[in-house]
Amino acid sequence: MPFPLGPTINSPAMERVRSFADDDRTLLFQSDRVGGFGFTDILAVYRSHKNDHFDWSSPFNLGAVINSPWIELAANYLFADAGRVRKLFFSSTKPGGFGGPDIYESTIDDLGFEISVNVFELNSPSIETCFWVTGDGLEIIFSSNRPNVSGNIQQHDLWVAYRESVYDSWSLLERLTTDVNVPDWQDVNPAISSTTERC
Repeated sequence: MPFPLGPTINSPAMERVRSFADDDRTLLFQSDRVGGFGFTDILAVYRSHKNDHFDWSSPFNLGAVINSPWIELAANYLFADAGRVRKLFFSSTKPGGFGGPDIYESTIDDLGFEISVNVFELNSPSIETCFWVTGDGLEIIFSSNRPNVSGNIQQHDLWVAYRESVYDSWSLLERLTTDVNVPDWQDVNPAISSTTERC
């Protein structure tokens, strides 16, 4: 049965879960709580033991390199290639993109987050958000209302892209079939089982 995580995480503002890190100890979430950088920011909480549901740290904002005066939405860590690749993927409405929320990535170095870059091969003038990156970093599934540019969220479908290695660009996008996407309904918030392997 669901239960609230308590006032350490929850506030009178909006809190929306975005992803767990692969170790099940770090939770990324979106919030419009007071004190942020923009309309909504990405925050994180951490717990020492992955099965302790009441051991969460106080939330901490990921800072001004990630969050902007605009809207930051989905977020997903990627730690791949034996730790040599450390990135944060997130979507944002900040200026400079193709339009609507775009997907960005920021490399994580020993000093923190580097300036984010637009993952241009995934983005369009439509909405790109609500994504999941596999633990090996070779597949991304995200929601987009392309080619619609009106902001109609009923047109969201799930799209997928692949790459041969974490150092390559993403492939051409493929819309998932009608086994997954349903016309005129929102198909959003994908998540992939940790046991799933690419065929």
